[in-house]
Amino acid sequence: VTDITAAVVDLNAVNGIGETNALELAATTIDADTTGVAGGESINLSNVNAAATTVNSLTTVGLLAGADADITFAQTGGGSLIVTLADTTVNGDVVISVDDGNLTATTVTAGDDGNITLTTTNSGDINVGVVTAAADEVTLTAAGAITDTNGAGNNILADVLDIDGATTI
Repeated sequence: VTDITAAVVDLNAVNGIGETNALELAATTIDADTTGVAGGESINLSNVNAAATTVNSLTTVGLLAGADADITFAQTGGGSLIVTLADTTVNGDVVISVDDGNLTATTVTAGDDGNITLTTTNSGDINVGVVTAAADEVTLTAAGAITDTNGAGNNILADVLDIDGATTI
């Protein structure tokens, strides 16, 4: 059941957005940001769209140690996904998946205590801009290729990199 259907969805909260159960969207442009610092500021969204979707911003703060503010975003329906910015600032994992479409990750950052997982399933490439999990792990799993979108600049900063492209890397 879709919770919100609109061309543009802009969600802002102090505490979590869809934290317990994913907030289900049908949108083509999405922003979702939390500003709380005490814990429980996670973002958990699911978007169903056969057309391309752009996520301009997914950000959390989560300043307390041990109080992760995770970002989870799942795109289904066959449309590609462009994530311009996903950032957990201090603590929290970033998990973004696309089913039957391409994923472009322009800037994705997991704070001090956070891993990043980017996945396409069934079909779809992962196009990597800058992905940073400075002291943690980055996992890229593509049903298609994994490509560089920022030219000569560094693409991935992590202590551990797990990368698997079904076609080319």
